[in-house]
Amino acid sequence: MGALGAGAAARAPPRPPPPQQPQPRSAPRPRRGPAPAASAAAAGGAAPLGGGGERMPDWERRVAGALRFGTNLFPVWVVLAAVAGFHHPPLFTWFRDSYTTGSLMAVMLAMGLTLTFQEMGSVFTRQPQLLLLGMALQYTVLPTIGWAISKWWGLTSSLAIGVALVSCMPGGTASNIVAYIAKGDMPLSVMMTTASTLMAVVTTPLLTSLLVAVSRLRLYTPFLATVIVVLIVGSMISTNVAVVAQSGFQIISAVFCLHSSGFALGYLISKAMGLSEQICRTNSIEVGMQSSALAAVLAKIHFPHDPVIVAPCVLSACTHATVGSLLAGYWSWQSSREEAAAAGGGAAGGGKAA
Repeated sequence: MGALGAGAAARAPPRPPPPQQPQPRSAPRPRRGPAPAASAAAAGGAAPLGGGGERMPDWERRVAGALRFGTNLFPVWVVLAAVAGFHHPPLFTWFRDSYTTGSLMAVMLAMGLTLTFQEMGSVFTRQPQLLLLGMALQYTVLPTIGWAISKWWGLTSSLAIGVALVSCMPGGTASNIVAYIAKGDMPLSVMMTTASTLMAVVTTPLLTSLLVAVSRLRLYTPFLATVIVVLIVGSMISTNVAVVAQSGFQIISAVFCLHSSGFALGYLISKAMGLSEQICRTNSIEVGMQSSALAAVLAKIHFPHDPVIVAPCVLSACTHATVGSLLAGYWSWQSSREEAAAAGGGAAGGGKAA
């Protein structure tokens, strides 16, 4: 019996497995739609302006983009104004010398409006030594180069005075436009220009904080500043055609060497001190660009009987604006390329992590 029972037990069919409990189905993940801003833009609605939830209409976004593109073409406008003013002076002779001072202040205000009061104050609270360094570079590098060129370049006394006058000028307001294009440190650029000229030290940040809808105005003020500077350059050329025509390669090369050396040394000295790329670009622009329009005004006031002195000032306005803008365009392209590479690397890293 024991053997029969054991054989029967061996032949018994296996027990079926216990029924599995049904697993609860997970809720389907919602599909990610476009961001609200992208949806609004795609629908032709309003896009965010970037401050306080304010929305910007689609047409205004297009206009702002077109003006930004026009601002980036700053060197093109400057060269065209110089050529047009030389060959057809009536295009700019209506822009009188008496307009220059007010126009320079308008450029400073226009670029100041691209910043907030807090950004302006950060120049003093973050690293105030950078402002002092920039001013020290501005008043040592270019004046030294200007002295050397005026002494050993073989210029006439009048041209040598003009070169020295340009090199000792404070920072040009056009440098703020170039710093904007180059994606430099805009608060530092504006404050360096402001401090070096002792103009609007309080007015620019005060108006920036008091004016209504500054966040919307800042979309248009860089292009407005570009137009004003182009008018100044065209006016300087058109009212000094005879002087510019008499200027030879010697003075042109001297002015080019003056500003190119300022751009290079401003960048290299800042780089050697271990400063960030953004600060190095800003110092380079501020050192390399001087207020040529102010130099021309002073030359006419204090040297009225020697119009040749104005020639370096006029040529300087076109030279530093063109060289600086081309340099800014290169830096802007370089920054965009680095940002795209960083974004691509981040996306690739996120894909691997997933």
